[in-house]
Amino acid sequence: MLSASIRDIDHLLTFVSALDTASAAYERLGFTLTPISNIAAMGITNRLIVLQPRTAGVANFIELMAVTDAARLPSQMQRILAGLEGTKSLVLATTDVAKSREHFLSLGYEFAAPVHVRREWKISAGVSVFPEFNVLMPAIAPLVFNACQYADVGVYLRKEWQAHPNSAITLDAAFCVSEEPAELANAYAKIMQCRVAITASGAYRLTPGRMALEIYDPRQFKYAHGTSQPGSEATGYAGYRILVCDVALCRDVIAGNGVPVRWHDDVCVVDPQHGLGHTIVFAQ
Repeated sequence: MLSASIRDIDHLLTFVSALDTASAAYERLGFTLTPISNIAAMGITNRLIVLQPRTAGVANFIELMAVTDAARLPSQMQRILAGLEGTKSLVLATTDVAKSREHFLSLGYEFAAPVHVRREWKISAGVSVFPEFNVLMPAIAPLVFNACQYADVGVYLRKEWQAHPNSAITLDAAFCVSEEPAELANAYAKIMQCRVAITASGAYRLTPGRMALEIYDPRQFKYAHGTSQPGSEATGYAGYRILVCDVALCRDVIAGNGVPVRWHDDVCVVDPQHGLGHTIVFAQ
């Protein structure tokens, strides 16, 4: 079997219709956001919520991405940067993007050749960094995914970006919902070359590194998190869990900013209507 060279789940690509509005919403949830990055050649702009990775050579963030020029969008991105706001792709970190592409192709996923990206990102007056990576653009799949290989992941891991008023530490798990969760879990275990475990709430849990993908059927999801999945898709991303230093402080920060937040067992939950289409779970 080919080695997929997958280190971990790296980040979640999140489509937002208006970057300013989305940024303000996430700041009310107690997050620090990176400076705006305009990627003019691709017709997009983004900001990141950078958290602390637990796997060497991997990032850990939520990417908010908006369209600025639809005519410049790569065809693969036109497909996912549309419709309802929310997570559109799970991005895997790989040590060898070409080898990972071969692996995905062997499983029947039609990925184009990797794209090399190097660009200037102006982060303050007179200060720029230069992200560089090889990336596979998202392909058609039941749960859209893609992969990237960094030249220097440290560009993203600035300490000031990882300090969040809500005490967030790390992105722990992405949630998705499917009417056929076992079948989907088995397929994605092959993609990420990892084993499938079962959580206490009955979800299928995949961990190629330290971050997990948790796959629920709709009833399990509502039982586990106290809310239904957003949207009407039979299979789709539904939210994520973030580990925090102090869950009570986190709740107070979010509530103090006027965002409804509720306790569910020993975690606090922001429902999709207040989390830009996501169920966001904060756990200590």
